[in-house]
Amino acid sequence: MARDAGETDMESPDLGSDVDAGGGGTCGETSAARVNAQGILTNRPDVSWLLASSPLTPISATFVLTNDGGTRPFFELFIEVRNDGTRSYCDFVPAVELDGVDIIGLIDTPPHRDSDFDFNNDCLSPGDVGVMRGVSRDVTEANFGSGSLLSFDAGESTFSEGIPLTAQPTLQGERVEAVPDGGFGLVGTVLPHRSIYNYALLVYPRDSRGLLVDELQAYPNELETLPAGSRWDFATDGTECTFAMDRRFQSWIDSPTSGFLAGSPREPRAVDVRQLAVRERVRELQGAR
Repeated sequence: MARDAGETDMESPDLGSDVDAGGGGTCGETSAARVNAQGILTNRPDVSWLLASSPLTPISATFVLTNDGGTRPFFELFIEVRNDGTRSYCDFVPAVELDGVDIIGLIDTPPHRDSDFDFNNDCLSPGDVGVMRGVSRDVTEANFGSGSLLSFDAGESTFSEGIPLTAQPTLQGERVEAVPDGGFGLVGTVLPHRSIYNYALLVYPRDSRGLLVDELQAYPNELETLPAGSRWDFATDGTECTFAMDRRFQSWIDSPTSGFLAGSPREPRAVDVRQLAVRERVRELQGAR
């Protein structure tokens, strides 16, 4: 149901995970967050949205423009997307534009196994929330005015349904503290219940406004095997501010030959190729100056 843009509460019971924020203080946010006319909590409520007809519903959006020393500013857009449908959707290739400028990114999701193939992929079951981090070097402050338009299409596939993966690795002792890379990150220990491969942890810190503001990553044992019953300490890279909540996703594969990997017996699907191209473009934009 559409709500008045002046409302500031957020009807989303699942905000992610609570963590021990440790010390270090928090940052002062530069703009207030409000719920816009489409029911999306955002720091840019004046930006209008054009949404594709889909059960995948944006519930929050954070616009971040950073002068990182390059010739053009670096733009990041963090969108939380909830599946309000009755089935799962997979293999997202989002189409997002801000005033006609392409915003490049993919949607991170809880881990699933494809129902038609023996590999893990990105899916949202009913009620699940995923996160898109989109980037661009062609957005300016002028794109945030009352006349700006953001078009959003999650680009989901209905060809197969994902099966949620059970027996996820256990995270213990999670806390926020200063990390070696600088800033504040999530640290703790991961305990795999069976031998897994290519394990990664993605963490999206949530600020005091309820908005996601960064993407942090950790790769215990550098993507090598995590044997069943072992313990691995992890520390994500850092962000400027401490945080008390986050949304996080674990990903892994169950055998060294499952998934889209070098030497895998499975031929890549068209969606694999498209997603790989998106990941490479995101890295290019993030590294550009």
